Order: sequence, then structure tokens, then C-alpha cells
Amino acid sequence: MTIGDRIYFDPLEIRDAKRAADRLESAKAMTFEQCARAYLDDHRESWRNPKHRQQWEIATYVYPVFGDLPVQMIDRQLVLKALKPIWKTKPETANRVRGRIETVLDWATAGDLRKGDNPARWHGNIANALPKRSKVRKVKHHPALPFAELPAFMAALRAQEGIAARALEFTILTAARTGETIGATPAEIDPNAKVWTVPADRIKAQREHRVPLATRALAILEEMPRGAQYALPGARRGKPLRTNFPREVSEKRGPSSAHRSRRAAMSSRSEPGTSPWVARCRALKTPQLQQHRNRMGGRTSPEQRPRREGFRKKEGCSAKPLC
Repeated sequence: MTIGDRIYFDPLEIRDAKRAADRLESAKAMTFEQCARAYLDDHRESWRNPKHRQQWEIATYVYPVFGDLPVQMIDRQLVLKALKPIWKTKPETANRVRGRIETVLDWATAGDLRKGDNPARWHGNIANALPKRSKVRKVKHHPALPFAELPAFMAALRAQEGIAARALEFTILTAARTGETIGATPAEIDPNAKVWTVPADRIKAQREHRVPLATRALAILEEMPRGAQYALPGARRGKPLRTNFPREVSEKRGPSSAHRSRRAAMSSRSEPGTSPWVARCRALKTPQLQQHRNRMGGRTSPEQRPRREGFRKKEGCSAKPLC
């Protein structure tokens, strides 16, 4: 601060500047690996699944390159050195690794452990040094079952024996994720209300989810052993189904993964003349569909019947039910 011809120094500013310099000096002794492990410890509670932490590890591709270097020294050339060997052979893995490097460096910057731009940032940075993943290797998605083929698939699946087949059938009828089916317990099932209530801690969206149960879905649950811990128990007593139970069915029936069937249900919204809500209600045989039809005209009055017929054409009510 200058007053007249004299210069005065603020002691607080001097103290803050010294502290910042000391933190930066100490950061030079903190390696990237130490920062990564500290970040994982700080965010341990944000991962519901223990596998997420294991999958987050970047030791294989990053630590050998610059894991033992001070975090302040990490630059774009070091990031590229870690990414280039796997960018063309494992583009999806490489992109996840890049994102995790970026996250760790952002964490270090937020903690005043480093300064400057993030050398792992994609836009305007790494994107200029590496080809797009779509140019390196085409993404191969899981095959999706055409919606029109779903009834035939369900009929064939119903003829197949085994708990894995019943679990897949139940998963499709409820449009659930495999993890939700695996963890389903008898306490979550209300057979009188014909509703399956999935608690929030088992839902990806972190919200309690109520699923209407079709007659066939309830029949599948009735077939399961009484007194089991899980609604659809695994082969070993007290253990749930294995996570790859859809693959067990696939080996017998071809590429009939749960994703393939779930994707078919989701693709119904793109089918001309088929509302996804109506298709789902029709598949599950819920009373909401009839209530919706009644509200749209139903049997209320002759003058509303043309509106009902228009609704039927619009919503594709001629499609076959799944069960």
C-alpha cells in the first residue's frame, strides 16, 4: 500500500502469501499417487457399490508413469505419455483414465496443492493431441431386441426352465435392472396390492420406486422357495443370484441379455403409434390402462367414442400384450 512517497506492507497480506508459498512447497513433496489415494478416501462414502472404488483405481496405467512425481509437476506431456499406449487399443478405458486424472488434479488444485490449468482437460487440450474415440474404434453396443419381437421372445423364455430364466422373465416384466432383481426381498413385495417397492438405496436414481406387478410376475414369485432371504434366490442357500444370470440364459438362447430386452422396452417410445406408458401398462395388465381408456372416452357417452377411437389409433392399442 502506498501513501504519499512511502510504501507500507500489510502484515496480513505478507502472512497469507507466506502460507500459500509454504503450502505450495509442501505440495511438491506430495505425489500424484498420494493425491489420488487421498481423493478416494475423501469420496469413499459417495460410492454405494464397493466395486466402484476398485474400478476407479488408476494404478495400472498412471502410477507407473508419474505416480511418484510431485503433483505440481504433472503436465500435458506426462498425461499423454500415460494415455497414448492404450488410447487406440482401449479407447473407453483410456477416456475413463483421463477423466480420473483430471478429477485428481482438480482436487489438488482445490486444495492449493498445485496451480495452473488442468493438463488432463479434454476440450481445447487433450482433444487436440489425440484422435476422437469414434475414429479410433467404433463403439459396439449390446444388441437391442426389436420391440415387435418381444412377445415371441417372452414365450420362448417362459418355456425355458431354471431360476435364471425366471429371474430374467421377471426383470423384463418389471422393466427393472438386474441389480434390482438380484437384491429383491420378499418384504418388498406386496402381493395384495400387486406392487414391488424397491428402496431408494437400491435404485440408481436414489428414489424409492414402486413397480406394478403383472399376474405372471406374481406367479413367478409364487414359484420360488418359501422362507428364502431373496425373492429370487440363488443356487446356494442364503445367497442371491449371480450378477451374470442373464448370460446364463443367453448361452442357451443366444444374445438375450437383460439389457437387450430392457432396451426393447425403452425403444417402444420410438415405435410409431405406441406410447411407452400404454405399452408398459398393456404388458403388465394393470388397471391404470383401462382407467386411462375410460378417461379418454371408453363407455361414457356416444359423442366421446370418436375421441376414443382416435386415441386407440394414436396409442397403437392393437399391439399384442407381452403376457
